[in-house]
Amino acid sequence: MKKILGLSYREFDEKHQELINFFIELCLADRDFLKIWRFFGARLMFNNDLAGFINKQDITKTSKDLVGELVRKFESCIGAILSDKRILKPKGDIHGLSFRSTLIDLLNSYIDLIRSCDLPFNPEVKFIYAMGTSSFQEYKKYIFSKKQVFRVKIFLSNFKLKPPENFIRLTSELALEKIDMSYLPMNRDLISAFGVVCRAALVLELETERFGNLGDWEEGRGGAVINNFQYPKEKIGTAINKVLTALRLLKEGDVGVLSIKYKPPGPFSREINLPIPTDYQVITAGLQYKFSSSDLTKFEKIFRGLESLDKTQEAKICLSRFNKSYIRNDPADQIIDLVIAMEAITTSENNSLTYKVSTQIARLLINNEIIEERIEERKALQEEIKEIYDIRSKLVHCGKAKGDPKETVYRARQIVREISLTLIKLLPNNKYQDVFNKVIFS
Repeated sequence: MKKILGLSYREFDEKHQELINFFIELCLADRDFLKIWRFFGARLMFNNDLAGFINKQDITKTSKDLVGELVRKFESCIGAILSDKRILKPKGDIHGLSFRSTLIDLLNSYIDLIRSCDLPFNPEVKFIYAMGTSSFQEYKKYIFSKKQVFRVKIFLSNFKLKPPENFIRLTSELALEKIDMSYLPMNRDLISAFGVVCRAALVLELETERFGNLGDWEEGRGGAVINNFQYPKEKIGTAINKVLTALRLLKEGDVGVLSIKYKPPGPFSREINLPIPTDYQVITAGLQYKFSSSDLTKFEKIFRGLESLDKTQEAKICLSRFNKSYIRNDPADQIIDLVIAMEAITTSENNSLTYKVSTQIARLLINNEIIEERIEERKALQEEIKEIYDIRSKLVHCGKAKGDPKETVYRARQIVREISLTLIKLLPNNKYQDVFNKVIFS
């Protein structure tokens, strides 16, 4: 009698072992059964009319009797699961659809083993059962688990974890994970049509204490969504927004999203593609972003500080335009976004826009205690911002400007980056208007 955590699982083990052995025997001995299994298994999963289906099949009476016996053994396993008070059940799932689906997946894993056995002899039931022991243990662990974790992988473009880190924890729910590019199919999946390569992913781990209860089981809603998992679009979008914004404020690098996949906690689950928010889908092979554990402390401060910026409309507009500059392909569009970001945090007075923005940003960012140095540094920054305005105007109206427009983009981004980081320091202890009244105009 097997025990896990001091509890007896004899009934569960015996009923499942009886089912698995009988199922393997059918697969090995009766080709008629293999012909109907795919259609039969689907009906078994959803508890449809099995007797009527079996009787309509062009198979022998002996085969029909064996399939009928398989149904009884299968239902016996489901009954044992539903009656076991130690197993958490999805709310409203009185027919055990979650458990039926998982048990069908377990049986399919044995069929896969049988088909993969290219041996000079016919494999025995014990041989196949022994090969599938790990699958059964994973299945059993899943059925009896009290907590389950859904993992959403947000594959990052132009992003690389510095060696030797393969995994960096950002928060209790979020981590960065290196992608193994040596596996050939992975290479094909993680190189876009534009040549962007993915070498790391942001992993969002969603934990639930109730079996499958991230799914929607309310009456009239049509049952559970895919794999009992309700796609948390808002939560994923928020995570992408905060992490990418914090990464971009930390340092330069064209980091974005290449693809999104999620994997439910089931032992036989496969990764499923999710829609990609276009606001974060960087599709060009831009400047590579490099991150290591030494960046973590500063990243955490910025990540926490974004909460204060999110409460201020001017700062939200500034960050929104800052992020949009990463998804544009034309430097002129990028510079326009970044200039709008600068304008968003300045006052609404009606004097010359260029003079107003350049003067107020210079006062916000340059606060050297030595007056002479402060004046010179503010003048230099003011002239730099004026030059950015001039380049933007020439790109928009003439289609070209002197120098490399990308260099202008990087410098404009750096200025917006410094604005946001300065506001992160000031806003927790000052109202937004006070920042201008006390810091800029004092």
